[in-house]
Amino acid sequence: MKKINFKIIILIIFALSISHSAYASLFSISTERDTVKTGGLVTATVLLDSESKSINTIEGDLVYDNKSLVAERVNIGNSFISFWVEKPTVLNTGRIHFSGIVPGGLTMTNSEVFSVVFRGQNTGDSKIEIGNALIYLSDGLGTQDKTSVKNKILGIVKSDTNDIEKLDNTDTVPPQSFKITRTKDASLFDGKYFIVYSSQDKGTGIDHYNVCEYTTKNCTISDSPYLLTYQNPFYRIIVRAYDANGNMEEVILTSPILIMLIIILILVLLKSFMYIHYRYFKKNRV
Repeated sequence: MKKINFKIIILIIFALSISHSAYASLFSISTERDTVKTGGLVTATVLLDSESKSINTIEGDLVYDNKSLVAERVNIGNSFISFWVEKPTVLNTGRIHFSGIVPGGLTMTNSEVFSVVFRGQNTGDSKIEIGNALIYLSDGLGTQDKTSVKNKILGIVKSDTNDIEKLDNTDTVPPQSFKITRTKDASLFDGKYFIVYSSQDKGTGIDHYNVCEYTTKNCTISDSPYLLTYQNPFYRIIVRAYDANGNMEEVILTSPILIMLIIILILVLLKSFMYIHYRYFKKNRV
């Protein structure tokens, strides 16, 4: 009978007992195919697997060779990110920086961060990679997570026809309806009133918001939260969400006191009109 090696057994038990959270969160890049023709389009999707850990902040760079690939458009419509500190935006440097927050934390399994539509430009192998990756856990301590990356090599081949593939711009669906909340907090904006809002767009993604106070002549481009210019209880706030294709969704928040005053004014005017009408007919009948 063979002698049992207790050291090996202990090592096996120790390895099996390691928490799954010890694994590094994984950024990866997925494309619908491994090659693209010159002039053709291919979508590269940045994915995140948090390995069963709750994540609330991510940051990094998508780096590519802008001599062999042209980034035509960034889509954030299917992203799990709730609030973008810095939206991924196409630059001319071959780098797309991104930074976002998920309040309350979220566990992801190959979930989409954003996607980029690339156009093949020069033949050869082109590397698309994630750089400067940072991930923070939703543990109340802001703990930085271990991070690993899985990059992508995309082959660019010569087109037989030299045709230029057209970019799909058929998104005509506006962003989803959303809610405006007017509130204040002693730790923000010196305790003054501000609003918070957030919409989603499953097409090209939210491009920007317009915030207007009282009338659409007094508007500004701003992300949430937004410090209100007028701090009185008589407010009318209009927020317009635009996607990257220019589709718009509008939401209006009106002060209950202002609504009540408007109703009272209408009733007073209506009563005055009825009284004048009554006096007019009474006079004519006499």
